[in-house]
Amino acid sequence: MSSSGKDVDAAQLSQPVVASQISGNHTLLDKISSIESRLKSIEDLSIEATIDNLRAENIQLRLMIDKLKADLEGSNPS
Repeated sequence: MSSSGKDVDAAQLSQPVVASQISGNHTLLDKISSIESRLKSIEDLSIEATIDNLRAENIQLRLMIDKLKADLEGSNPS
């Protein structure tokens, strides 16, 4: 075979590999996109849970403050 014949054979052989790599890359990109979407959902849930926990803690602290104020007013009659 001539060297040009080998070049054609190599080019022909590499085409399916390139197509397979492109297909594989699209699959990987789809998986990455899916994972990123799931991470965003988890982050959103985590943020919502944190906000809910902070609200609950805020309520508890306000109740404690109200109780302490009541105790203070009870110990210092006007």
